[in-house]
Amino acid sequence: MTQTVLVTGASGFVASWTLLKLLQQGYEVRGTVRTSKKGDLVRSELTDRIGADLTQHLTFYEAELTDSKGWDAAMAGVDTVLHIASPLGADNPNDEAAMIRPAVDGVNNVFQAATDAHVSRIIMTSSLAAATPPSQDSNPIVDEHYWSSRDNPELNAYRKSKLLAESAAWNFVAHHEDAPALTTILPGAIFGPAMTKRNTGSDQFIAQLMNNRIGNPPIGFEIVDVRDLADLHIAAMQSDQAKGQRYVAANDYLTATEISRILKTDLGSACPHVSLRTIPGGVLKLGARFIAPLRALTPMIGRQFRYTHKKAVDQLDWHPRSGRQTVDDTAKSLLKLGVFQKS
Repeated sequence: MTQTVLVTGASGFVASWTLLKLLQQGYEVRGTVRTSKKGDLVRSELTDRIGADLTQHLTFYEAELTDSKGWDAAMAGVDTVLHIASPLGADNPNDEAAMIRPAVDGVNNVFQAATDAHVSRIIMTSSLAAATPPSQDSNPIVDEHYWSSRDNPELNAYRKSKLLAESAAWNFVAHHEDAPALTTILPGAIFGPAMTKRNTGSDQFIAQLMNNRIGNPPIGFEIVDVRDLADLHIAAMQSDQAKGQRYVAANDYLTATEISRILKTDLGSACPHVSLRTIPGGVLKLGARFIAPLRALTPMIGRQFRYTHKKAVDQLDWHPRSGRQTVDDTAKSLLKLGVFQKS
């Protein structure tokens, strides 16, 4: 019998790729969206990419993280939930009221509805923010055993929301005997091909580097390709061994300047205004006093941890793309979609 999988936050960057891959593997798929219009848009985008024969197996339900309404209907008859939805906090990643409560309330609403519907599994998207040591930590390798401290001043509201949401999830299953088996996936910085102009996610950072005459911030990222991240969610869902486990989803660490060098080397004249200069950390901190979006970057200055995804390799046979391949494919997709125009 074909399994039914529910993907929360279906209009998002990661969720859209996950929907695509689930449909290609023959699942009956449901997605939650905030409005029916969003569902129609996602269906149209996926149909353009994989055809109506597959997207006829996709159904949308309206539900919001902060509201318990709608979740019971979405969960009825579902075997597995991929809980990918999360408040993004793009406008103000330091606003705790806007970030933390919706994330935690969303966990409680989703998990309670899944428990009531006798769903067997939940695969939840967390973040490396939930496994981040302080900058002064001397441990060179970080794995799934590490939990961030909620008192770490380097965690902004967005990163703290990911920590508290995952903590709430494990707390829920610990206190509900009939709760679904839980697996959490901890991605780093998510890049990869954009499907549409509407849904570019964190690819906007690479778009900025593609037309950057100023210089690169002195920060780096533990990169994961969105396609590999979708694969890992599905691999975890298909594995009994993954029950009760956390998995790091990150591969290469690349600084902003290293990303720019890849763009300049591999795309050449397609990106004529790529800078290889690194902006001093002090200059970035000074600018953050006056430019709000820069404030989210300052805790990342000088921070570099080496995360290992060995557990996902050993248990789930997960083999992610190189960071270079992800950067190249991301940039090419942005050029193809016209998100970035040469000037």
